[in-house]
Amino acid sequence: MQRQIRAWPNSPKISVILLVDSAAKSAMRPGIDSLLRQVYPNWELVIGSADPSVHAARFDLPNRDARIRIAPAMAPAPAALNSALASATGEYVCLLHQSDELPDHALFQIAQAIVRDGSIDMLYTDEDALTPAGEHVTPFFKPDWSPEYFLAWMYIGQLAVFRAELVRQFGWRAEFDGAHEYDLMLRLFAAGANIQHIPDILYHRRQTTALPPAEPAAKRALESFLDAVHLPGRVEPGAVPGLHRIRHAIAAQPKVSIIIPSACRPITVRDRSTWFALECIAGIRRLSTYRNIEIIVLDNNDMPTDLAAALAPLDIRRIPFTEPFNLARKMNLGGFSAAGEQLILLNDDVEVITPDWIESMLEFSQQDQIGAVGVKLLFPDDTQQHTGVVLLDGNPRHFFYRCPADHPGYFHSSEVHRNWSAVTGACCMTRTEIFKAVGGYSERFPLNYNDVDYCLKVQAIGKRIVYTPHAKLYHHESVSRPEKRPGEATAFRNFWAKRFPRDPYYNPNLARHFRIKLP
Repeated sequence: MQRQIRAWPNSPKISVILLVDSAAKSAMRPGIDSLLRQVYPNWELVIGSADPSVHAARFDLPNRDARIRIAPAMAPAPAALNSALASATGEYVCLLHQSDELPDHALFQIAQAIVRDGSIDMLYTDEDALTPAGEHVTPFFKPDWSPEYFLAWMYIGQLAVFRAELVRQFGWRAEFDGAHEYDLMLRLFAAGANIQHIPDILYHRRQTTALPPAEPAAKRALESFLDAVHLPGRVEPGAVPGLHRIRHAIAAQPKVSIIIPSACRPITVRDRSTWFALECIAGIRRLSTYRNIEIIVLDNNDMPTDLAAALAPLDIRRIPFTEPFNLARKMNLGGFSAAGEQLILLNDDVEVITPDWIESMLEFSQQDQIGAVGVKLLFPDDTQQHTGVVLLDGNPRHFFYRCPADHPGYFHSSEVHRNWSAVTGACCMTRTEIFKAVGGYSERFPLNYNDVDYCLKVQAIGKRIVYTPHAKLYHHESVSRPEKRPGEATAFRNFWAKRFPRDPYYNPNLARHFRIKLP
């Protein structure tokens, strides 16, 4: 690391702000000592406090290192941070909370990233916790920048590093005390900051008695963000304290075309013979609160007369598919024939659970930067089938597959809206213009992977993929499909391996194979 530093054309100065509420040596020294151990030398420490009774004369500083200075105390905490920032001279600034520590290579990693890309405005890292005995626990391996995840909670945490001139421009706002760090990051996001992530644990958070989250301040910070980016909506509480749900207002009432391919397979429900397609469509008509929809059913030109008669009162448009089996081509026939501004690509073996499932997807799908939206799918035994798709070594995998319905996932991933690289086509909303722009489903994948391939194509044109847990459906997986065809997995990997070498939403430090053990 030292050899690399000597070879750099420049070495950015990093100002570390340590906000303390006590001058006790035991409280301050772990963080200061971790700074003194840094391999990277071009840093300074600015100590501030929101407690005016903490006088500079009482600080027990190690050997009065010239890189350490003390800023005037000011209250509340946002004012103390601004006071410390005024004394900082670095090009970049980060916060070190009292008693927390940095690993020896932390600032080297930060500086290295900045040297490689001087356009970085904000940089965040992974983190873990330190027990009172010094044991490292609860590692949080974060995704790369995930806007929808960030709007659900302040997952970025620490270590977070900012371009100093931007922080001076925005500052920490006293009216958001308790959520002032979240507020600053939200405003940087709104301003279009270049946000990057280092997938390495570069921060050790000291385990202390948990403080209640500053819910009112965080809610107001999110509301301020929505106003700043002109996204009408409201902020609702999430599944647990500290989580939020953004309810984006739906603009107008766009027509939604629901595209359902069907093999017209029968099913027995409570000793009653029926069809998957009939149960699915009847449930949509009976339960859905969004009404401006059309339903297009694509069968194999073999729909039973009884099923056709039962579907007639449900106001469907039937399109027979007379070619050899190709699910992707069938979906394209439906998508390119649809009248709606929005499409829902839907298997016929699903059942609606949440009446506002369409609205919950449309909130996101209507946004220009979002290209596809997936839902939470459960098996009939109330275990999870789909809460997002990750790509591991070119292989699509379902995150927390077969976990209980209420399992939160890894750091709330299954219970908040967030970004993934793909969502399943068993239930996916996308704008018709996006569907046409990428050429619909790739017909070289006639059965499998065409939905994941679609999402990757959408990402390739700069649009995000969003999962929302607030739209829930049951899924009788694959009952409407023939058996898997050999060769499609290889074709998928061959096509996407180089184009998509690493899943940005799945941290490379996490397991490459899921072996989830449940009690």
